[in-house]
Amino acid sequence: MGAEVAVLSLDEATVVARMLEEANRLTNCDRANLERASSAAHRQREAIAGLDVAGLPVALRDVAQLRLRHPSSSFAELGQRGHPPLTKSTVARRMRTLMQLAAEAPDV
Repeated sequence: MGAEVAVLSLDEATVVARMLEEANRLTNCDRANLERASSAAHRQREAIAGLDVAGLPVALRDVAQLRLRHPSSSFAELGQRGHPPLTKSTVARRMRTLMQLAAEAPDV
């Protein structure tokens, strides 16, 4: 006597609530990932700015210049822009080397 409608209504509310929770979770994760990537790219640009980019080996210089020209790109995107294209792991490895060189460089 109406119990069927009440059950369906409760089920619908549960499904909607789960969908909203999932959407919020994904949005929060995406936002956190973007903030982390943006912060890392900013640190990388600052580190590269302290280096003599022209004096770097060609492989490192190319990655440094890509980061300076494309501050918001991911490593995969930077690699695709390389000539020849580079893998994400190659860009990451070269960026780690650049960051180490910057950390070891004397402050001017």
